Amino acid sequence: MQLSLFPEEHVEPEKVCPDRECKGCKKVKPETDFNILIYRRSGNTSFHPCCRECNKQAEKIKAEWREANPLPDNYSCQICGMTHENFKENGRYLNRTPFSVDHCHTTMKVRGWICNRCNTALGLACDDKEVLQKMIKYLDA
Repeated sequence: MQLSLFPEEHVEPEKVCPDRECKGCKKVKPETDFNILIYRRSGNTSFHPCCRECNKQAEKIKAEWREANPLPDNYSCQICGMTHENFKENGRYLNRTPFSVDHCHTTMKVRGWICNRCNTALGLACDDKEVLQKMIKYLDA
């Protein structure tokens, strides 16, 4: 009865930060240890598969590899065969390179230069050969 004399204080529930497993070090860490890749209109977010610590290590390894292995002139992607000129003809990557250094998130081993499209495709398939084989089987159907 006396409580009704005072306005009820609205308390926001504390947001729980879920944990996720890092694809690199395999440790379970809070989501705050991962970089956000995409903010979606729905309010959902997509996170980098590796924690910030592993991501920093991977970037260092890729930078060293990039310095020791500069992108050759007239290079074509090892997967799809596209060249920078092919991308330019399609109105893409006019002022920057379409190639990136691909690496394994688990071993941190650099695999080489591939185009951003193929790198994204591998990432979306989680570098899983079984998933990629299922995709081929699906295309053949």
